[in-house]
Amino acid sequence: MSKPGMHVLLGVSLMLLLGGCDSSAGEVQRTPTTPAATSQPASPTPTALADIQHGSDLLPGPPPTYDAAPRPDTHTTSAAKLLGTGVVNWPVAAGPYLFWVEKRGSDQAIYGYDVAAQAQFIITSALRPDAGYGLLTDGQTLLWAESIITDENANPLYNIYGYDLTAHRPISLTVAPGARTNAYNLAFDNGTLFYADNTPSHYGLYAQDIFSGQERLISRCGGGPMAAEGTLAWGEPVDGCSGQAYSNSSGNSSCCLAPIKTALHLLKLDGSKEDTVLTSSYGNIRYAVSGDRIVWSIYSVEQPVDDEGVYLYDIGSGNRQRILSQAGYDPLVDGNKVVWNNQPTEQSPAWTVTSYDIGTSVTSLAVKESVNWTEGRAIAAPNKLVYTMTPLSGESKAYLISL
Repeated sequence: MSKPGMHVLLGVSLMLLLGGCDSSAGEVQRTPTTPAATSQPASPTPTALADIQHGSDLLPGPPPTYDAAPRPDTHTTSAAKLLGTGVVNWPVAAGPYLFWVEKRGSDQAIYGYDVAAQAQFIITSALRPDAGYGLLTDGQTLLWAESIITDENANPLYNIYGYDLTAHRPISLTVAPGARTNAYNLAFDNGTLFYADNTPSHYGLYAQDIFSGQERLISRCGGGPMAAEGTLAWGEPVDGCSGQAYSNSSGNSSCCLAPIKTALHLLKLDGSKEDTVLTSSYGNIRYAVSGDRIVWSIYSVEQPVDDEGVYLYDIGSGNRQRILSQAGYDPLVDGNKVVWNNQPTEQSPAWTVTSYDIGTSVTSLAVKESVNWTEGRAIAAPNKLVYTMTPLSGESKAYLISL
């Protein structure tokens, strides 16, 4: 079982370095929606982000303000609760908490929901008008990465902000993820930020303490980190390159921009399990971690691959299961539940979300057929799934159901 308050799910997958190693060709991605105007410090220059300080003008000091309980809603799943409308990007969850960025009218804010208390609250509404936001949490701290586009041909520059969920106050951070990263290349667990940087002099996957700023290199060519409860997973290119290779500043090493094959790596941050390759594939790999369990999916958008499916791995026992022998997308895991998304096909032209019980090996439909773009985004304890539904035109909505 996962420990409450220590689960990290960014709802993302093997997105290797933007402008670096990317194994997700053909994946539909969303562009962050621009928040509404509020008072905010001026944009930093496009250099390394260091010693970012948080003042009372940025975040509210007192505990989060609780609103009314979620609005009930019925559509494809009878017991779904509507959490928010105008949801930007994807929600995240850890323990009993889940968070999302929502646009209400001309304003955008970061909202939270306490599953145990069945109460919604607001973290901050002080979001820049010219930035996009990605959320990270381990249940004790909430971070948000504020992306600022300084040039249409450049990767976003990121500021990282934080809020202590226990003390109900903003926190001061010392983080320097560089000017060339993206939200798909960020993860967070137990006070450590994991980020992939493709700055020429600082290329690689790093782990950095958000308070001291101390960091260490995890992998020279790694990217797409996912972290939870002391476990870190990431991807690396292997077996040649189908496109350009990037050379670092000294020119004596390179990382593939378009790898022919990708390997999935895992390690325990306490040193109990060293860097281990779980699998490698010519297909696309998506994955999530929760304590001693990792789940991943393999699929191809061009031609079938022999290892297509969804896999579950137990770190303690070393047991590996193939729980689905066909494509499943963006899997999630928490406690004894695994969730994956099913995209429309010629045989089934609808979006669905599937749940798998690890204890009973029973598979069931968590979210029924929908014509809208529907995806499971995060699992909050105990066994609560937050998913989004997005019509071809209109606002994205977030819902909460029991698994």
